[in-house]
Amino acid sequence: MTETPGLTVRYARLSAEEEVELAKQIEAGLYAEHLLAAGDSRHDPALLKIVAREGRLAFERFVGANLRLAAWWARRRVAAGGARSLSVDDLTSEGVLGLVRGVCKFDYT
Repeated sequence: MTETPGLTVRYARLSAEEEVELAKQIEAGLYAEHLLAAGDSRHDPALLKIVAREGRLAFERFVGANLRLAAWWARRRVAAGGARSLSVDDLTSEGVLGLVRGVCKFDYT
């Protein structure tokens, strides 16, 4: 991850192993959030909050690492003339929504 003036954060591309690890962290974070919401007293709430936060950060990293793909796809569609009624920004937004949906549905098994 590198800081660039004027840009938020730029993530390096992920390997397949990194994607699986991030997906596991996301799943653990979602489960920790579920346990917190249910008021499960068997686990330390402070640890559950940490796991939930790490899951959210893993989700952000997973999406952030693939944002360039959505932007590349949008530029390619406009350059090919296949999207006459939509701008690059519109197609990029649609690509990001699809990316978020894909990360939510990603099955590492």
